[in-house]
Amino acid sequence: MKMRNGIVGLLLIGFLFSSIASASALEKGGFGRGDKTGFFRQLALTPEQKAKWLELNQGLEREILPLRQKNQALSLKMEDEMGKDKPDQKVIENLVKEINENQVAMQLKRINVLLKFRENLSPEQRQKMKRPLTRKK
Repeated sequence: MKMRNGIVGLLLIGFLFSSIASASALEKGGFGRGDKTGFFRQLALTPEQKAKWLELNQGLEREILPLRQKNQALSLKMEDEMGKDKPDQKVIENLVKEINENQVAMQLKRINVLLKFRENLSPEQRQKMKRPLTRKK
């Protein structure tokens, strides 16, 4: 029972920090992970758009948290296996494949949120958003 309460507490703390980080990044004009350019600041979001982004981003964080935690556990298993005198290469390969599958799932969820958010943008904002996402030729 104590362990369960501890886990629930850690999850709540993680969610709280995630929410605070999302709000802080948005206030600074950031996009969260990977937004080194501050390109959300360039979009000049309305208060409604900012609220929608926070809603979508918080939902995303709740959705991918179990995958992130699973990957942490799988990484620890892989480290344990690698630390053995005779590691089982098949076990390691399977762990790597599962970790990668989870990473792909998280990335697809992030892309879906970004596409869903685009629906809330004006044509001008969508054009500005398109520029950093397309490759320069």
